[in-house]
Amino acid sequence: MFNINKLRHLYKKNGYVLINNFMNSKLKKNILLYINEIEEQNKYPNNLANKYLNQNEKSNNKPVLCRTEYIINNHPGMENILTSGLIPSIVENICDYKVNLYKEKINYKYSNTGVYKPHQDITAYPDSKNHITCMINLCDTNLLNGCIEFSPTPENNILNHNNGVISNPDDLNWIDCPTQFGDIVLFNSYVPHRSGINKLDAPRRALYITYNDALEGDLREDYYKHKFQNMDQNKISLIDHYSGSIIKNKNNEINTDYKQLNTLRVHQEKIKTNKENKINEIINLYITDGNKKYDTHITNLEHAFQTTQLAKNNGEIEEFQLSCFLHDIGHLLLDEHNTNEEFLQKNLKHETVAYKYLKRHFSNRITLPIMYHVLAKRYLCTVDESYYSSLSEASKTSFLLQHGHLDNLSLKLINNIRNNNIHFNNAIRLRKYEDLSKKEDIDINIDLNYITDLVRKFIK
Repeated sequence: MFNINKLRHLYKKNGYVLINNFMNSKLKKNILLYINEIEEQNKYPNNLANKYLNQNEKSNNKPVLCRTEYIINNHPGMENILTSGLIPSIVENICDYKVNLYKEKINYKYSNTGVYKPHQDITAYPDSKNHITCMINLCDTNLLNGCIEFSPTPENNILNHNNGVISNPDDLNWIDCPTQFGDIVLFNSYVPHRSGINKLDAPRRALYITYNDALEGDLREDYYKHKFQNMDQNKISLIDHYSGSIIKNKNNEINTDYKQLNTLRVHQEKIKTNKENKINEIINLYITDGNKKYDTHITNLEHAFQTTQLAKNNGEIEEFQLSCFLHDIGHLLLDEHNTNEEFLQKNLKHETVAYKYLKRHFSNRITLPIMYHVLAKRYLCTVDESYYSSLSEASKTSFLLQHGHLDNLSLKLINNIRNNNIHFNNAIRLRKYEDLSKKEDIDINIDLNYITDLVRKFIK
């Protein structure tokens, strides 16, 4: 376990902190896989299929990738890692404030490249003052392959500089920060840092994830809009801290990367608007139909809140909380509780309706527990007779419509997959929360604003 207080103290004292062995094997595997995918997709200059922001440079007189940015719009797997889960969680714990993703990049640092002059990141950020960056190196780093070096400082001062390059770097105390794959380094935008040339044959690839204080707003698209409009193609940044030989796109028959990406940015803004429309559509279902009776004692909305609250009280992650809230949205889509004469007389497969509606907008981690939650009830009733006895009368009636107990073959199949199917196991936990969520005396401290934030966070 990590001593958060100690790490937070070091971060505030020095402007950076190294956390050894932070990433688990799954996170390391996924990051390595995704960066390999991105590098392979983007290593051919002037590839019109590329929707990333790429800069190329010369390494040993050959063109190679220097940097890839604007990643999450084009890679859902990387988006999940950078915007939810372990990384943003530790970032918020260390800096002690809520964050939004500000920018993201991969520096490849091939052999004989990668000299970053002493600089402060704040000089390249036009619209925000409070940042924290997470650096993840994909290999062991040291001075031979140009590991990052810091000049520790607790002060948030901008030093004298020439377009970002610190004027008197020799006056500073520089400390190298070697790392291993699995470590992360967190640093603020004011701490001076630099890195030398990669003298080894293998690249020194690193993922940099920069977040801004959430109180400043969601600034990522504004940052990239500014960068697209103002950055010279012969540079990799808005400042002059990189000394590599950047290759300009010389193909005049096609649009430059920047024009392509500016068009893409406009498209993404439309997508963002569409997302807001979809968010409103989901929430409005609960506003308009949530007051209809779900069970004897509670409404649809009360049931959704109760299920989510129990999950939250038990420390479940936010994605799972959202599954809990949305699990019965199929009833609302079917309008089953609006004095529908066929309600509790016919199985309309609300779980399937919900899954088909939600799968276009959310990941499997959210939607599959919803699709399986009826099957989970049948499973629990089959393996535990007392579980059936604990169900409400309405749930017992629907249980029979949903084909009741599992036969031996189905039970055997499910028992075989339980060890390897996280979604079905999540469905079982969801089911247990749901069956406890049909009471009038559960204290609720969440509201639709809380749910709206979850939907906005995880919708595609």
